[in-house]
Amino acid sequence: MVLAVAQEAGRLAGDLPSAPLVSALCAEAGALARLGRLDEAVVTLRKAETAFERMPASTSFDPHWAKREEGLWFDKSLIYTLANDVKHAMEAQDTVLGGRGPDDTLTTTGVRLHAAALHVRTDPKAGMEEAARIIDAIPLQQRRTRYLTTARMVLDLAPENARSLSVAKDLRELTEGA
Repeated sequence: MVLAVAQEAGRLAGDLPSAPLVSALCAEAGALARLGRLDEAVVTLRKAETAFERMPASTSFDPHWAKREEGLWFDKSLIYTLANDVKHAMEAQDTVLGGRGPDDTLTTTGVRLHAAALHVRTDPKAGMEEAARIIDAIPLQQRRTRYLTTARMVLDLAPENARSLSVAKDLRELTEGA
């Protein structure tokens, strides 16, 4: 259903590069990635990047546009992480975490969790420990569903044989309800 809504938003946004078109394409790419349709997600994300690059220079003064650029880095991090495109995922993560991207806690925490999800494929224990540290450092009253769901993604991407580790159990307990 989310995919259909995102696709309809893209249709309504039209073909000319615009902030609504970039937003719709990113939403569509995210939905495709979460459905496991990773090749389609990357193609759609690249369409969003192209539309973003082709935006008229006058758009840069629009406050919504600045937010869309921040969101684009987050979307790149998420989609490339799910697609296991290490190079592009790390580029997006480095942009956000290196201070060249958005500077808000919601985005940076999510991207730090994306980095843990990327890491869990090569070093499952370290990736899950990092995700657990990130969630554990967030006060209980501030543990948003978005954080918990992203941390749960780390568990989902961990190799099957690593899901029985004690750190996996700890991370599952920290993300209960996600």
